[in-house]
Parts: sequence; C-alpha cells; structure tokens
Amino acid sequence: MDDLGELLDSRRVLFLDGDSKEDALRRLVEMAALDPHVRDADELLTAVREREEVMSTAIGLGIAVPHARLRSVDDIVVTVGISRRGVDFQAFDQRPVHVMVLVAAPENGHAAYMRVLARLSRVLKDDAVRDSLIHARDAEQVARILGT
Repeated sequence: MDDLGELLDSRRVLFLDGDSKEDALRRLVEMAALDPHVRDADELLTAVREREEVMSTAIGLGIAVPHARLRSVDDIVVTVGISRRGVDFQAFDQRPVHVMVLVAAPENGHAAYMRVLARLSRVLKDDAVRDSLIHARDAEQVARILGT
C-alpha cells in the first residue's frame, strides 16, 4: 500500500490557522472521524495525545506524523493539516511544523501501517514536496502532491 493517493483525497485535507498543537491534533482527529472506518473519535484523540506525551511525532524539517493503531479503527485513514504559520510540536530540530499527517490504523494492521509511515517519511523529506504542500492553493492540490 505504497500509494498514498488511495488513502487520501481532498476531503481529508485542512488548512490550519492556529498555532496550537492541541488544536491541530483535535482538528485532524475530527476530520479522520468523519470516515466510517474510525468508530471512536475520543479514543483516537486520546491515543494520539498519549503518543505525543511519550515523544513528539514531529520528525524534523517542519513535519509531524501523529499516528495510532486502535481496535476502533477498521482500515487505515489519513488526514493532512497544512499550517503556513507553523505549529510548535516540540520537534527535536526546534522548527515549527507546517505539514501534519495523521495516520489512524487498525490494531492488527501493523505491516500496512508501517508501509504507510515509511512512504510518508520518504515523500515528506523531499524539500520540493514540503514547499509545494505549504504553498498549495487548495486541498485538491495537497492531495495530488501526496498522491504521486
């Protein structure tokens, strides 16, 4: 499942105005919960928050990939948040996060989950891709960029 295009469409992309990590996580989870594969938004938000408390999912370069595997998720769901202003995710490189990709996956879907995380990491580490995402004019363009 290396094709992110199958997992992401423009309805799962949002542009964030605030600079709060908590607000960004909440909004990403709310968007994921619109998908019927996510049966418990509260559980997902709690899991994502707990993961952030253990260690920030900011991987540097202005990227964060909050993620969780849960019984209440039936299939992988990906949502994307773009913040032109940047969000403080306590990244190890101290840079604000501009691109956030939430990955919610079923508890028993480890292999597919790891492939999606690896693919996201490869795609998002490309400077041109990150710059294109941050400056995308709309959600359709974000989905196209990540789906390639």
